[in-house]
Amino acid sequence: MASAHQPIDRQAAIVEAYAAALVNAWDRAQEVAGFGVSATQLRALAVIDRNHEMTISALAGELGTLLSSASRLCDRLEAAGLISRDIDPADRRSVSVSLSRNGNAVFAQLREHRQAEFARVLREMPAAAREALIEGLAGFHTASGEPPADGTTSAAIGLVDRARRRFPHSAPPPTRRVSRHPVGVRRRSSGSA
Repeated sequence: MASAHQPIDRQAAIVEAYAAALVNAWDRAQEVAGFGVSATQLRALAVIDRNHEMTISALAGELGTLLSSASRLCDRLEAAGLISRDIDPADRRSVSVSLSRNGNAVFAQLREHRQAEFARVLREMPAAAREALIEGLAGFHTASGEPPADGTTSAAIGLVDRARRRFPHSAPPPTRRVSRHPVGVRRRSSGSA
């Protein structure tokens, strides 16, 4: 069991080793769902779902890829009926993407499969371990600087707030910004040099 008194690099190694089970459960749900969508395409769908609507250049920035690669990815997603593109009438070079009705349905079904797989595993855990896992994941989420997910339950929001209160001396999450040059390259600033 990991101890809070171990060096952070040792704790990181333990998290990396144990996180494999979480990632495997995540992947099993995707395989069961059998959507025939690649991991890259699912990641793009998740980013679009989180933002509701975004430009292709913003998507490229979020994915850390070139604009041309994001555009080709959107071509495939649109051909599969998973996204819709809208051209800004004021600036025809500005193209935004959003999940199509089919894309929303696929993503909702995938989310259900993931939750069912997690529920299967969670049932095997003692209640105290489940609570510790959820509280730990809430703290990890907060520290990572990831935005809250849509549909986050009030219970999960409460856990994140509790994690912030419990670990007030944690380093603030890094700020994120997307570099415009070169297009799609992602840079992080840590707030200190």
